[in-house]
Amino acid sequence: LRSALTILSVGFSLALMTILYGYLAMQNVAAREAEKYDRLVVLNKLGFAAMLPIAHADRISKLPSIKAVTPFAWFGGTYKDQQSPFAQFGVEPKTYFEVFSEYKIPEDQVAAFKSDKQACVVDNQLAQQMEWELGERIPLKGTIYQYDLDLHIVGIFEAPNRTGSLLFNWNYLDDQLKAAGATFSGNAGSLYAKCTVSDDVAIVSEQIDNMFANSEYATRTRSEAAFQRMFADMLGDVQTYIRYISMAVVFALALVA
Repeated sequence: LRSALTILSVGFSLALMTILYGYLAMQNVAAREAEKYDRLVVLNKLGFAAMLPIAHADRISKLPSIKAVTPFAWFGGTYKDQQSPFAQFGVEPKTYFEVFSEYKIPEDQVAAFKSDKQACVVDNQLAQQMEWELGERIPLKGTIYQYDLDLHIVGIFEAPNRTGSLLFNWNYLDDQLKAAGATFSGNAGSLYAKCTVSDDVAIVSEQIDNMFANSEYATRTRSEAAFQRMFADMLGDVQTYIRYISMAVVFALALVA
């Protein structure tokens, strides 16, 4: 019994330390990975909660250094009484896979996504987890938006890293918002833009912010890598606490040994 308890305590301690440090390492890996793809993230200057007009996407796409732009709107609905079991984003099907060119998906599935407003595509690992197949009906009950979506899967994409996300046509949701006269129709949470040249990322960020500086909806643009690091920075002292906890785990492990 004593040997078994000792082995379990050592095992749990090592597992906890690995998980804590793995989480910190994951934040850095995601930021380094994002540097490869020359993408920009455009937000309202006031932050995530503020509106960002979808019309901004048209103006940004006309810049010579921009290849494509897609909106990102977090839906956060429930699926079969499960509160946000996976990420759900409203995007622009015509440009999404140009912006995220590293994602692999058959061309016929992309065409189906573009042609049907109620179509959606999902990450292949999410599809395996949920046991979904092409043609599967996905009803989502709105929480943030008080509108429901009735989607069906027309494509399954493969991403370099697990995204755990479902992507649907942003216009499908916006049509419902417009029909109801919602004041926040025509807006997205953020915009993702793909630059043609990596050297242009910093310059284009400044151009975008200057373009909307005097408008009601001023923007704050950063590279995708900087955007990823922002989430790590938002943790603030939590990262320090994680390191202290890990040190305490190591100390306890030494006592056990």
